[in-house]
Amino acid sequence: MVDERVQQTYAKDSRASNKNALSDAYVKFFRWAVDRLQGRDGIVCFVSNNSFVDQIAFDGMRKHLLQDFTQIYHLDLHGNVRKNPKLSGTTHNVFGIKLGVGITIAIRSSQHTERKLFYYRVPEFWRKTEKLGFLAKMRCVDNITWTQLQPDARYTWLTESLRPEFGTYFPMGTREAKATVGGIEVKTLFKTYSQGAQTGRDDWMYDFNWNRLASKAQNMIETYNVELSRWMRAGSPKNIDDFVLADETKIKWSSRLKECLARKIQARFEVKAIRSALYRPFSAKQPQNQPPRRLKNHVRTFLERTQPLHELLSSESYCFSDSSFFVFERSGFTSVSPL
Repeated sequence: MVDERVQQTYAKDSRASNKNALSDAYVKFFRWAVDRLQGRDGIVCFVSNNSFVDQIAFDGMRKHLLQDFTQIYHLDLHGNVRKNPKLSGTTHNVFGIKLGVGITIAIRSSQHTERKLFYYRVPEFWRKTEKLGFLAKMRCVDNITWTQLQPDARYTWLTESLRPEFGTYFPMGTREAKATVGGIEVKTLFKTYSQGAQTGRDDWMYDFNWNRLASKAQNMIETYNVELSRWMRAGSPKNIDDFVLADETKIKWSSRLKECLARKIQARFEVKAIRSALYRPFSAKQPQNQPPRRLKNHVRTFLERTQPLHELLSSESYCFSDSSFFVFERSGFTSVSPL
């Protein structure tokens, strides 16, 4: 029920291509709490992951929060180690975790028709003790010097470093341009774009050294086949997640690889499958193509009118994959963004 509501509201009104972040539990709690009000006045308060404040996947969520409430206060406690590696989760985060934390107080009042959004952020390098001391000292919303935000047309809340003319530039690519057929023209830099190859295990499937990559791939395939044999001898239990070896120094599981195990597909290593690939811009690698037993890539990407990109590479490096996935269009341009 809550998942459907998230899809009908936050996901539906998001312009993001990848909306996986909306499956986070705290997003569902926000949606559930708003629905519980059933249009009545009330207050919703959460201490949660605060990625929804500025990440693109949450633009639809930010839109609906501004529609659902008349006043929103967000206290940004920082602590996102993934954004700033100089931070320490145990030292700078109030919960000792790697994700940023914030306190959101959302108010719906029929006596106020004007929508207002208030924001305050503590110094980024404050330690956990300093943040907790600040909260103990402030005690009340009224004691904080809030900044009133003015979201833009795309429901971006934090617009301080953004230039308004940025929206007039050509986009890199859009779903509308990607879907156009025939003479219809949509102005973008790239007509086609993709996430590229998603191996789900880049550390295993890419390497600058050919021999090292071949060794890693062989070891992982051997471990997979051993686990497949062990699973079959045990009577093929349905709960594969709890059964298989959970040791990422020997094998990195993905939903695709577990599907192959469930279908009892045995893997084999083929030297001829190693091919060139562009792992990052100006960072050439070489994927291994293994069509007989397609087990390696979590998601494969197909683009029309393609040619192998390895013809365009200027340096040598390697990757193990199940298809030639790094491509350029023969006519027009294609943007490919490998993970």
